[in-house]
Amino acid sequence: MKCYDKKVINNKEIYISEQHHHVLLPWAECRETLLKAPILVTLDHHTDTHSAFLHYSYNRRLDEINESLRKQLIQDVNFKNKTSMLSAICKLKNDEHIDLSLETDIISKAFIVCYSESYDNPRSIEESRYMSSWRENMFNKIPKPKRPFTYPESNTYIVENTCYIGCEGPHNDDCMIPHFNQSIESDFLKHKLSIMNEMKPGLIINNSEITEDYILDIDLDYFHTMTSICPTDTTTFYELIKNAKIITIATEPDFVDMWREDYEYDLNINSEILLKKLLNHIENALN
Repeated sequence: MKCYDKKVINNKEIYISEQHHHVLLPWAECRETLLKAPILVTLDHHTDTHSAFLHYSYNRRLDEINESLRKQLIQDVNFKNKTSMLSAICKLKNDEHIDLSLETDIISKAFIVCYSESYDNPRSIEESRYMSSWRENMFNKIPKPKRPFTYPESNTYIVENTCYIGCEGPHNDDCMIPHFNQSIESDFLKHKLSIMNEMKPGLIINNSEITEDYILDIDLDYFHTMTSICPTDTTTFYELIKNAKIITIATEPDFVDMWREDYEYDLNINSEILLKKLLNHIENALN
């Protein structure tokens, strides 16, 4: 079973898979070279945070999850054993790989920048307190809390899908294209990294430098427009590329086509074009 194509650019290993959960194998191979599990930083349209083996453990006849089977499958995974990893990959769906990686010490934490989540996850302590008494707070005209926030400890952090940098509202469909266009612009990524640093204080220094070993993971369905893959300021994105232990790319052509066709953001986009442009960025960052 071939899970990925591998490229090496200036000693940086880049792994390219069609299906996102196939990147689990290079993640495991990376983990085996490190004393402790790295963190994951992923750019994706979706959160990809379903429970490991959720689909495989589903019993259609009983309409329920066989939880004991699911837990046993997780226990059987050994990141040091390629056969074990390949067996797991065959039983996974493409939105279950992050949870399995966290459960099996392949990664220690996941930081997810995506478009499919409207709120930070976990919710900040300040927002949780406000929402616990929101009716009373609204009656007393107590304003909603604003950043900076503090967060409870978690192993999965999903960054809120805020609007584009510079938007002054109102937020509506007119915001979508300029929002997508900023996907890897420096200001946009710095904003996301600053939220990640609120979530895990000390994670980021100098606005873009991650203080722990990390895997940079990119799903091509994160890019909805041609402008999104052609930023005017690449500084922060290139820093993320240069400092990653490895880079994994999921081409996911069906999802790339789905967002293009459903919303007609940019009919010129496909996974082949996006991959070529992304690899050019990686080469430029590393040379």
